[in-house]
Amino acid sequence: MRKRTNNEDGFTLVEMLAVLVIVAVLAAVAVPSMKGFVEKAKRDSYIAEARIVCTAVQQYLLEEEIDGIVPDDKLYEDIARYDIGDKRNVLTSVLEGSITKKGRIVNIMFLYDKFDGIEYNIDGYIVSIELNHEVIVEKEDKYFGK
Repeated sequence: MRKRTNNEDGFTLVEMLAVLVIVAVLAAVAVPSMKGFVEKAKRDSYIAEARIVCTAVQQYLLEEEIDGIVPDDKLYEDIARYDIGDKRNVLTSVLEGSITKKGRIVNIMFLYDKFDGIEYNIDGYIVSIELNHEVIVEKEDKYFGK
């Protein structure tokens, strides 16, 4: 038979429970703060993508304008009718590789017949970019728009 000694290696049940409690408390504190980082990173990526699309719209308007304007029907057909990423959207070739495939230009804003910005819908968020103004990001209401 094996002889038992009082000096056995290992952890007691109380020590194991203490470690588990400490780990649980750390996880309870860390997880909510990490969620904030993820949401902020998503928001920042949507803003960056909307800025890229806004720049592409500016480029399109400069190239396509006739006598200082682009006809509304041409603007709608070329860039607003189809999602960004759809081959029928003329911006797709310019933006390939730098945007998601689900984005859509909701509104193209003009101020005194000059391009002033866009509203861009991406993954349920509306990003409003006005030139020389702040950027607004709002969660889209699936029944009422913004």
